[in-house]
Amino acid sequence: MTCEPDSYFCKSCKPGFWLTSCVRPCGSGCLNGTCDFNTGQCQQCKDGFYTSYCNIECSPYCKDVCNKSYGSCNCKPGFYGSTCEGKCLNYCTECTNETSCSACPVGKYTAICQQPCKSTCSDGSCDIHTGECIYIAKCPANCNNCISGYNCTSCVDGYYGSNCELSCSFKCAKSCYKPTGICDECAINRFGNSCDQNCSHQCKNGCGMYTGKCNECKTGYYGYHCEHSCPQQCFDNRCNQTTGFCSLCSPGYTGDTCENVCPFNCLSCSGQICTRCKSGYYGQDCQFACSTNCYQDGCTLSTGNCVQCNMSGSYGATCNQTCSSNCIDNICDRYTGECTKGLLGKTFDTPCPVNCLRTGTDTACFNNGTCFYGCAQNYYGPLCSIPCSSKCAGGTDNRLCSSDGTCINGCKLGYSGTKCNVTCSETCAEVVSGNRCSDNGSCAAGCIDRYSGDRCGMFTCM
Repeated sequence: MTCEPDSYFCKSCKPGFWLTSCVRPCGSGCLNGTCDFNTGQCQQCKDGFYTSYCNIECSPYCKDVCNKSYGSCNCKPGFYGSTCEGKCLNYCTECTNETSCSACPVGKYTAICQQPCKSTCSDGSCDIHTGECIYIAKCPANCNNCISGYNCTSCVDGYYGSNCELSCSFKCAKSCYKPTGICDECAINRFGNSCDQNCSHQCKNGCGMYTGKCNECKTGYYGYHCEHSCPQQCFDNRCNQTTGFCSLCSPGYTGDTCENVCPFNCLSCSGQICTRCKSGYYGQDCQFACSTNCYQDGCTLSTGNCVQCNMSGSYGATCNQTCSSNCIDNICDRYTGECTKGLLGKTFDTPCPVNCLRTGTDTACFNNGTCFYGCAQNYYGPLCSIPCSSKCAGGTDNRLCSSDGTCINGCKLGYSGTKCNVTCSETCAEVVSGNRCSDNGSCAAGCIDRYSGDRCGMFTCM
């Protein structure tokens, strides 16, 4: 038992007690005498007790252990109810209510078990409702059902014979035919009426019970009993189980059984026509070498055209032509040679805009005329054709506006807006520093005398 410091409250109790003061005992039916510290509920009841606190004993008339939650159980003879609380009539051995029996002692029948069975009943028992004799015979061992106590009509799995006295062969998978002992199904890898023959060692997943035909063949074999090896040139040693034809051929071979050799440099072929060449070759017989300009010797089977060029700056079907030296970054269209990024100093037909930023002595632009490196100082727009506003204030580095035309250093006096395109009203009051109006034209320091409004456009008569 442990307690909180400077407190009378316990953090845990000795086995058999609960609550913060550990003064309440756990229910007498709690298994191992333990229960929940906070609620007192048992974790599990001993046999013979039920409820969450295990404080109620099962009925003494339960035949076996009662349900530990609700107390329900199977009743001893003479009692009924979910907890065996009801007592049957004196003559009953079993009942479901207090007025009639559901089973009588041997030799009695009727709803209250007061009529004797006929003296001719062999074991003294009879039907509870009709009084007709009942002969209840115990079947021999290994019988599922029997007639007259000795003639079995069906056997448990693994036995056969008139009284199921004989064991099925260990070669049977499970059961056998009752009269003869012939296996219903053979154990794995056996076949025959008595399952006394072994399937071929090359069978996979057994064989037919009566024929011995393999269900499947192991890799590398084919035939009825998988007795033949697949042709040597079958790819991955795999072939059709019935015909022995290869699923695929090893590189360089063709035919149903891959018996034919493909032309030299072929990886695969159909007849004598190559369908795939070794790297670096093309043509019907793979007799031609790809251009050395092809990337990793890769070219198309029929034409020999390069799939990709080996070096940047090359173009053409076989990558044997060089991009123009005026192409930006030496990059051009793979097939036409057209500069894909643009040219230094001009587009295809027109010089680059004069205000494009220069690199060394050259300007650079894309094919549509837009400048590749941006605009020269104090110009903006897609073609760098728009000068910065003359109303932009100057700075120490002479830069007036950014690439979108925004004045970097603000506006000259009397102007406002991001591009200084808003003229301040003459009726705006003077300011000590900065502009007299904001970007939307409203006066920053109010209006001169007799004018009012955001932009000082309202005149007031005296």
